[in-house]
Amino acid sequence: MTKPSEASHNTFIGSGKPLFATAVRSSLFILIAKVLRYGFVFLSQIILMNFLNPADFGLMRYITVILGVVCLVNEAGLSVALVQKKAISPSEIASSISLVFILSWTLYGSLFVLAPGIASFFNNNSLIPLIKIGGLSGPLGGISIVQRSLMQRQFQYGRLSVIESISAFAGSITGIILGLLGHGVWSLIYSVLVHNCVSSLISIVLTGKIRGNFFAVRSSMALWGFGFGTVAYRLLSYASTTIDHLIVGKQFGEQSLGMYGLAFTIITLPPLALGTILANVALTAFSHFQEDTKRIRAAFIRLTKTVTALSIPFFVFVFCLAPELMKAIAFVNHSPKWIPAAPYIKILAPLGLLHVLGSYPNIVWTAQGKNSLRILWVAFSLVTMVLAVMIGAQVSVQAVCYSLLIRGTALFPIGIYLNYKTFGLHPKEYVQSIAPFLFCGLVVLGCLLGFQGIIRNSDAHLYARIIFECIGGLGIYAAMLAAVSKDTYRELGVALKGLSRKSE
Repeated sequence: MTKPSEASHNTFIGSGKPLFATAVRSSLFILIAKVLRYGFVFLSQIILMNFLNPADFGLMRYITVILGVVCLVNEAGLSVALVQKKAISPSEIASSISLVFILSWTLYGSLFVLAPGIASFFNNNSLIPLIKIGGLSGPLGGISIVQRSLMQRQFQYGRLSVIESISAFAGSITGIILGLLGHGVWSLIYSVLVHNCVSSLISIVLTGKIRGNFFAVRSSMALWGFGFGTVAYRLLSYASTTIDHLIVGKQFGEQSLGMYGLAFTIITLPPLALGTILANVALTAFSHFQEDTKRIRAAFIRLTKTVTALSIPFFVFVFCLAPELMKAIAFVNHSPKWIPAAPYIKILAPLGLLHVLGSYPNIVWTAQGKNSLRILWVAFSLVTMVLAVMIGAQVSVQAVCYSLLIRGTALFPIGIYLNYKTFGLHPKEYVQSIAPFLFCGLVVLGCLLGFQGIIRNSDAHLYARIIFECIGGLGIYAAMLAAVSKDTYRELGVALKGLSRKSE
């Protein structure tokens, strides 16, 4: 018989609660939390861009990349292991907390000692205090890894949503206040520190007292063995998406890195937003019929149509309106300091669309258990990313952007071929599924470029021009979709419904 003290940790959900109903409710909580969190962060960043310089955001980009690596190692894949294991004893939980505490402070101590060397590598001594203080976010966030994992294990996503929302709000408000007071990059540093501190504090309080032997570290070693395999993959994946920032920062300095980082943040908004809403549901659906390649192909086509239809207008607007958007961001003092980022945004916009389309095959591979393929692909992506950025960095930041666009264009057909080999999706069928949306996007692009030739010579207000072009472009896009295929909206409705309901 299960001991009462262990009962709450030996099940994934409460008894009597249907798994699907719990999963749907949890997905809703996740969506709400992510919308609130990224909404707070996005608004605070827009506000701070009016008071901080691109160099401040460039310096923070260095710190963000470094802390991302620290947090991945700090967690040691433990959250996945705690959720995945069928039964966990109180001693395993307690000793995991002890090990996380030791590891997180050990990593911080190493980072503290290495700070001068890291700053020297980037030829920027101003990074030393930023690394030493900003690095505290590692142990401050790490002390609650186990508590958050237990909540996730027990499907307590309501609590997690509240924690994420409150901590994001606290961090954003802290950053805005310090930014208004003229603290520059430190407003961004302390925003992260407050976010992690509040998140950990609430998580620990809500979890309550942890019972068990905090010194029985051998009992939790199996969890860590499972977790380190996860960390290895995540580190490769993280490196493939951030190595470009490090190279750009080292080669061109924090000012250019701030501009490049802003451009990259903008073009990755759609995959971030769509991934938050669709990725978890899609993974569950694909996993449910992972051996039925016919159903996987049908579901993947529906998912591809949905993300393509929703993403194309965004990238068309970003491409056409990049200069105007960079002017509009400085709504307080109307400074031109962010305008140099516009060319980077225009070059990277097509890459953003390729990134959206290339994100979801990985979900199918995960559902089918093709871990070796995932690791090989992310390793290949890392190698090609380094080569592309290094080649472009010999010339300019714009050359880096062009080099990345060429790389993304070259990798895209390889991804299509892998889809064909892994779950039988023929390239012709795939291209036919996205062709109508691409055609409509090109029509909108031509119309907006024509509009701009007229509107830019008028006396219309900047924000009025942006609103007019967005509304007009969306209207043209919607009309073109209806003209190209009368069944387009019905198919999209079926796709969205299919992604949000239980797989049969």
